[in-house]
Parts: sequence; structure tokens; C-alpha cells
Amino acid sequence: MSTSVRWLMGASIWLALAGGALMGRAAPRAEACSPGPDFDPLGGMDTLIAGYGTDVEILGKAGLMTYLEVAVTFSVDRYLIGGGPRTLRALDRKSATPPMQLIQTSAMFDALDVSTLSIGELGWNGSGGACGGINEDPRGRYWVVGFGRDDAGVLHMHLLSNFAVGDGPDDPRVVAALERVEGLLTERGLRPAEAGNAGLMRGSRRDGSDQIVLAIGALVLMLGARALTHRV
Repeated sequence: MSTSVRWLMGASIWLALAGGALMGRAAPRAEACSPGPDFDPLGGMDTLIAGYGTDVEILGKAGLMTYLEVAVTFSVDRYLIGGGPRTLRALDRKSATPPMQLIQTSAMFDALDVSTLSIGELGWNGSGGACGGINEDPRGRYWVVGFGRDDAGVLHMHLLSNFAVGDGPDDPRVVAALERVEGLLTERGLRPAEAGNAGLMRGSRRDGSDQIVLAIGALVLMLGARALTHRV
């Protein structure tokens, strides 16, 4: 094998490793309900909104302990990360539970017909250890909340993605949460939308450093290929 071929192969390997490292640089989403020291509040988040919870639908048993799978509908005032329609729907599988008197034994839960349940009688226990995203009836409450998106494109709630739940957009908890999110975005050189349903689209870093590194790698490969062509 000629020196040029070995050099070109080495450059190709370097570029592949660099590209993989850059694509995987984002901090992984913590699955525990207690974040670790390296936890990134925005890590793994596809969408982040401010708006009212308007509706809840019981979809069935979640298959985890006595939790129910529910779909929560939000009326979006503002997208801080991502973008989309004024109405957003997200799933939660680790928060809602039937009334305790109906699930005193596992046999009672197994026999339960969830279609007979009303939203008002559900319990909400997202902080109970399973990391669900809801600790109270979400309807009529104002949320600053983020969502992850699965491979099927479905949005999911998680306890660590909740920044605030309050009475309305002027609730001090909501105002403080919005300031916190905007500060986190500013630290990353990003700027959320001021209002409306157009938000910041997540993607590669905006400072351009990742693209510069990959561009240099591409240039190295191009020069190597040219040198190889001249030798052949």
C-alpha cells in the first residue's frame, strides 16, 4: 500500500471519528428523577412551550405498576424550543393513577375498566419515583414545560422537563421559569421567539465551530484525494 493511500485512509478515519463525536456531544437525558451534577436542563428536549393545559384523555393502562397512559392537550402561547401549532398533545405514562379505592390489590387494577373513569377522580403522582411529568390535574394550569420526542414522532412528558406550573402567565413561578429558560438559551448563543407559535428550532450549534471542524476534515480528504490522483 502506497504512502498516499495510507494517509488518505487515516484522514478518513479521523473525519469519521470527529463527526461522530460532534453529533454525540449533547449531554444525554438523565433518567433519574434526581438530576446529577452534569445534568443539562435542556438536554434531549425536542420542544419547550409556555401555555395552558386544556384537556386530558385516558388512553389505557400504562403497563407500569398502577399508572395510566394519558394524553394532555396544551394551548400554546409560546414555543421557546421547537415550533408547531397552537394546540399540542403529549403523552404521560407515569403520573396518573385511578382512585385508590379501586386499586387496593393488583387483581382489582387488572379488572378495572378504565373507560369508566373520569379525569376529575384521577390521582397525579409524577414525583412518586417513576419520573412522570404531572403532579396535579393539568387542566387550567399554566405550564412552562419541555417534551422529548420518540422515534414515532410522539411527544412525551418527564418530571425533569417541567420548569413551572402556575395559575397563569403572570404567576411569579412562571415568570421566573421563563427567565431561567431564556438564560439557558442565551448561554448557548440561542435566542427564543418573543411570542406566538414560532420558536427556536433545535439543531446544530449556532457558533459554527462544529461545521468548521467538519469542513476542515472535508478539505483534508479533498487534498488527499488530489495527491493520490497525481501519483496514480
